[in-house]
Amino acid sequence: MMEITVELFATLTRFLPPGTAGKSATVRVPEGATVGQVLEGLGVPGDMPFTTLVNGRHSEADQVLRPGDRLSAFPPLAGGSPARDAAFFPGQGPAPPAV
Repeated sequence: MMEITVELFATLTRFLPPGTAGKSATVRVPEGATVGQVLEGLGVPGDMPFTTLVNGRHSEADQVLRPGDRLSAFPPLAGGSPARDAAFFPGQGPAPPAV
């Protein structure tokens, strides 16, 4: 077994171990565990979209973790509104829609 830190953000925080305060927890996982296996073990649905990082670098589900690694997962980011876009494009109005 090895210890890693799991950091889950936004809607993913509900999958942290019970009793976790905040957005991260130290967890014990088997040697050779992958990103996907750890997230599956926490109950994160495999069909849920999210982005993962290991030690701040983009990772894939099959990346093997090492002792002391920090695994972070983020749900998709979305948002924006015409009013907010106008604030970023002063004098030009809202940004044109993405194609």
